[in-house]
Parts: sequence; structure tokens; C-alpha cells
Amino acid sequence: MFRIINMRIISLVILFSVTSLIGFAQNDTVRIDTNLFRLRNTLEVRFHHGGIMPNNSNIDHLLTDPYSSLELRYGWQSYGHSTWNQLFKNPIYGVGYYQSALWADEYLGNPSAVYVFFNAPFVKGKRFDFRYDVGIGVSYDFTHYDPDLNPENDLIGSNVNVYFAGALEGVYKMSERSDVSLGVDLTHFSNGRTRTPNKGVNLIGFNAGYRYYIRSNKRYDFYKMGENKRPKPYFTELPKFEPYIEYYTVVSGGVTTTEASKADRDLKYGAASITFDAARHYSHASKYGLGFDIFYDQSLQESYEGNNADTKKLFWYGVHVGHELKIYRFAVVVQLGFNLVDRVTKGDIYSRISLRYDMSDKVFARIGLKTLNGAAADFIEWGLGYSINNKRYKNQRVY
Repeated sequence: MFRIINMRIISLVILFSVTSLIGFAQNDTVRIDTNLFRLRNTLEVRFHHGGIMPNNSNIDHLLTDPYSSLELRYGWQSYGHSTWNQLFKNPIYGVGYYQSALWADEYLGNPSAVYVFFNAPFVKGKRFDFRYDVGIGVSYDFTHYDPDLNPENDLIGSNVNVYFAGALEGVYKMSERSDVSLGVDLTHFSNGRTRTPNKGVNLIGFNAGYRYYIRSNKRYDFYKMGENKRPKPYFTELPKFEPYIEYYTVVSGGVTTTEASKADRDLKYGAASITFDAARHYSHASKYGLGFDIFYDQSLQESYEGNNADTKKLFWYGVHVGHELKIYRFAVVVQLGFNLVDRVTKGDIYSRISLRYDMSDKVFARIGLKTLNGAAADFIEWGLGYSINNKRYKNQRVY
């Protein structure tokens, strides 16, 4: 049953990612009457090499050998004709496939992943860019913890996990159609405590890549240029931004596990949250806010004698401050909260890192990780939200 649920989650994430990227690409589409410009898509291959970071694990002494991995990517290069393009200096975004080779594969396996990525420059030059790269998706093919078959692995308890990668890189433009890159990166795998154990696997190393710009069949009229030339970015004065306040609420649910779940692999508990927020949009790409949380965690009953807690003891409350970075329909949400009710295992503070996707100007989806004691995973929140006074779709075009 759990495997079926995991496969459905993978399917939903892939569907969500593909439809979202189609939306990104359509937002880059402007129909003007000539055929001298072709939108560039990209094909990219990346090689990674590095080591597994220690994590106070029973098998840390077995994880001293290096790892290698390979990525294949397909991307869309933006050129500045939308507000978010210019705010992020015309990023590349797309989908990728990741395959690792861990020399400790007897205990961890060789995880693969499918993901979406966002690659944008800090500094742009004529021939050289300094860029950041972020990827998030679903990983699989782990040799996970099993009390009988793999009891030594106390790092990861599930075959299907979240994949997150971040990198800093230098990019050199070799020609009008190709780039090479060299950078450092961190890759993280974990399951948000949907399975125990969940210390996570962290890989740190360097990467080297080659990107080739291919020609789309679609034609747009931005610039007069030869068809083999790399298009120049489009820049213009952005619309004047007027600050405003958005109000929204999110209802989320999830599952969590405890140390008792290491022995009983079918033992899972329900968890949920309701969030109320007020956020001030202070620029085209950013907003900060204040909010109130109501939490529920069925696993708290293990803290009481006989696992027989009064239902109200499974609830607690908190307040948080936060910041959101907007990228067209998406927002990266980071919040720091303070518990107002003492619950034995939850600590005084919590945090939330989420990805929000606006399906309309009122309704949005949000998936995120809520932590306990400020850092350790508590549960993954799968939520739907409703917004009042969300104006993000006005003035998306810059001409």
C-alpha cells in the first residue's frame, strides 16, 4: 500500500512539474509578426564528484569513499520580455534526470531522481557568468533501512525521498551555441519523517557541465539577427511597483512516524496544520509577513502513558514571521515560528520551507517541510490555500 501511495505521489509531482514548466514556457511566448528570431532551448549534461557528509550515523565509517553522479537536462532560456525574466536576469529553467553511483551502495543503494531546476546569474558578463542553480524533485532506488535486511542503515528509511540540490558555478560561453561550467554543489535526500529513520543523506562536491543551445521550431520577432546567433536579452524599464498587503490561509495535511516505527514499519500517524497569514508585497519579487499556526500531530499520544492522550493535547499553536520570493506563479516560502503551547517533543521554535504555486489569483497549492526544535524534520505539509488581494498577475509583461 505504501509503495502504491509513493508511486502516486511521484506521478503527481511529475505532472505538476511538467504542467508548471509548460506554463513558464507559455509565459515566454509573444506573437509578433516576423520570423527572424527562434527561441533557444537547451540540452545539458553534468558530471558530479565528491563525498558523503557524516551525519552521526552507525555507518559513517563506511561512507568515506567518494561518489560520482551524472545529470541530463532539458531547459528553456528566457530573454527578458516578462517582468520575472528581468528580475532574475533571464534564467534557464527546465527538467532533469539524476543518476548517482555511491561506493557504499550495499547500504544506501544508487539513488536516481527526476526534478525541475532553476538556473540564474548573480553576475553576467560578455563571456563569463557567475550563476546559482537550484533543483527539487523526487528520488528513488535507495537501499533503505530494514530491521531484518538492512539494520545498519540508520540514515534513510524509505525508497522514495525528496531530492534537493543547490550549486554555485562559473559559466564560460564557448560559442554562440555552447557553454561550459564548473561549480560546487550540495545534494540532499530525505523523506520529511514519513518513514523512520530520517537523518538524511548529504552529498557535497564539485560539478562540471556542458550546455548546448538548440533551435526551437517556434519563431518570434524580438531581434534582427542570424539564426545561429545567440539572442541578446531584452531590457526595458519595469512597471512601477505599488506595495500592497495580501491575506491568505492554508489548510495542510500529512503523515509522520516515530522511533517506534523502526520496528513496526506500518505504524504511521496523521498530522495537519491551518495557517493564517498577512504578507506585505514590497517589490515585484518579494514579500514579508506575519502569521498564526494551529498544528495537530497524532504521534504526540506516544508521549502520554498508555498512548491515551486527551485529543486537545494533540493540538498546539504558534506564531511565525516569514519571507517569500516570487518567481511568476511560484513562491519560495521561508518561515521561523515560536510555539505558544508546550508540547514535549516539539521544542520552542519551528521553521517551514515551502514551495507555493498559484493556480489562480485566489487558489494556490503549497508543499513544504515543517520542522521541530528549529531543524529536525517534523512532517511534510501538503496544502491548499485561499488568497485575498493577490495582485501578482498585473503588469507581468514589460511591453
